Amino acid sequence: MNTNELYERWRESRSQIDPPAEFADRVMEAIDAPAPMAEPAPQNSKASRIVRAAVYAAAALAALFRIVEFLSLFVASRIEN
Repeated sequence: MNTNELYERWRESRSQIDPPAEFADRVMEAIDAPAPMAEPAPQNSKASRIVRAAVYAAAALAALFRIVEFLSLFVASRIEN
């Protein structure tokens, strides 16, 4: 028996499973149910704004450092335009 025949036998045995008796009713109830209300976003406190600003500043400094490091490669190798 080749691989395709084994797969087909397995697929047929798996596809003959009957859904539970109340399956369609539960699906329709879930569709008709109103969506839960989203929680309101928390208000930004002064501390969280300061932390966010510090993280952004650190990221900007890291990016600036990487750019300067990259440009220093050209200065160290004395590549002329």
